[in-house]
Amino acid sequence: MEQDVSDLIGYIYEAALLPDLWPDVLRRISVYTPSALATLYSHDRIARAPTFQRSYGINPDYLAQYIERWAASNPINDAMASLNPGEVAGLPSVMDYEAFTKSEFFLQWGRPQGYCDAINVMLERTSTRVASLSLIRADEHGMADDATIGRLKLIAPHVLRAVKIGRIFHHEAVQNARLEQMIDTLRGAIFMLDESGKFIRLNQDAKSLVERGLVLTNFRKKPKLNDRIQTLDHWHKIYDDIAILSTNDGVSHVSHFLPMKFKSMLITLAVIHSTSVTELTVAKAKTLFSLTPRERDVLFGVLEIGGVPAIAAALDISRETVRAHMKALFRKTGTNRQADLVKLMGTLESPFNPAVLASSD
Repeated sequence: MEQDVSDLIGYIYEAALLPDLWPDVLRRISVYTPSALATLYSHDRIARAPTFQRSYGINPDYLAQYIERWAASNPINDAMASLNPGEVAGLPSVMDYEAFTKSEFFLQWGRPQGYCDAINVMLERTSTRVASLSLIRADEHGMADDATIGRLKLIAPHVLRAVKIGRIFHHEAVQNARLEQMIDTLRGAIFMLDESGKFIRLNQDAKSLVERGLVLTNFRKKPKLNDRIQTLDHWHKIYDDIAILSTNDGVSHVSHFLPMKFKSMLITLAVIHSTSVTELTVAKAKTLFSLTPRERDVLFGVLEIGGVPAIAAALDISRETVRAHMKALFRKTGTNRQADLVKLMGTLESPFNPAVLASSD
């Protein structure tokens, strides 16, 4: 018997991680009890509606009849609601059993199936919901005696823990699915990487970049000026969480990095845009910081060209004039140097910027 109980407990915890095993575990519990039917059952106390998460031994026709007609008036639900999580009880210990045998529910649903008793292991009780491991005894099994209740008390704590573990895993799975869905719908190329830099998930835009030969590695390692990262020409600039780079086709990109946890791992989301260093970004900055037309031109030069001499040559103005406009840009944007200005402009297009998120809804 001790070995049988030990094996059963092992199966119970396996079902916590693999929910499809629950029907077989319920079958084993039915044999162990013994009982004719076993189910993981919950009841909405407000809507008076049942949910059979997993079941063994239940007749499909009687199950449909129960859901349609008897769930709201089953007196067992209210009686068992007095139990605390982990408690085990047969019907006579929680209700007037003789009155129960005269109820319409018993006479029209329980009696025709040859049922005589029900045992419940309370799993959860809130103001709106009760959940239990429900076992139904047939005439051949007789009423639940002390030995039966004792056997169930041995496994009750393990069923309770297994259901809680399963709920946690289900919640994490739902959250992970939502995160993956979010990644698929974000604009820009989204790369999810583990701590070693290995791709975990890519959205469609990211896959398109990879198909074009853009392979990104070593996100956390600042490259040297003469480094070549596979097909990338070079990194133009790299800051705390933003990297501006160009590819062989001459398109400028900006990468944003967001450290986070996913499936109990530390990961990084790398979001790459090809439209971040464009007139659109400069136009946003012009409105946000009240830039003059010439300050806008200099800002564009900072983002696309680089140093003061090159900007002066491209705009056909003196270096002193460029420096004067850059001082105005620093003052209006609250930055102190060109690197900070570039980083600030990058955040205007960041998918993690609340203003950008709001504008994309």
